[in-house]
Amino acid sequence: APGELRRVIPLPLERLRPGANEVVLSGGDRPLAYALNARFAVAQSEVAADGPVTITRAYLNPSGQQPMTEMMRGDLVKVQLTVQFPGDAAYVMVEDQLPGGLEALNERLNATGHDSAYYATSSRRAYTWRDYGYNYKEIRDGRVTFFITDLRAGRAVFTYLARATHSGTFTAMPAEASAMYDLEVWGRSDSATVAIGGAEE
Repeated sequence: APGELRRVIPLPLERLRPGANEVVLSGGDRPLAYALNARFAVAQSEVAADGPVTITRAYLNPSGQQPMTEMMRGDLVKVQLTVQFPGDAAYVMVEDQLPGGLEALNERLNATGHDSAYYATSSRRAYTWRDYGYNYKEIRDGRVTFFITDLRAGRAVFTYLARATHSGTFTAMPAEASAMYDLEVWGRSDSATVAIGGAEE
């Protein structure tokens, strides 16, 4: 825009060649500040698992712990994320993107969608977040995120409940795990297709 001291120069992906590319910026005899951002999208129907951290996702029947081969509108679903870290990690984030048609339940709320029996325990002592293997769980409309301060090498399992709210076929983007301050420690699961039956009201 006129009068602004910055200029955005988009560089279409088709102008880039395989391998190293060179971008030359010249500001004459004045100091030049710049930021180079790379963002692109690739159309594809499936995303494969990748990264040194292995993460898998399963949709289970909350009562029988068996994989749900068929979901119906209104069903309660236990989403299980199994993460395998090659070494100890600190400040870890494990995040799952919910597919359309599934809505995560906030077990801290005493609402009609909450399955209180699932979280009930025989012990009278209060359970803390650390008893579940993480420090904090954040439940949003489109994602569920677990935060862990210290995670030992090996297998860790994180779960949450969701309800099938809409019928149809939906894409579940990969679940991801990463150390927030170590970019080399990361991993993602496969994407998945979630089919939910039942007529819409």
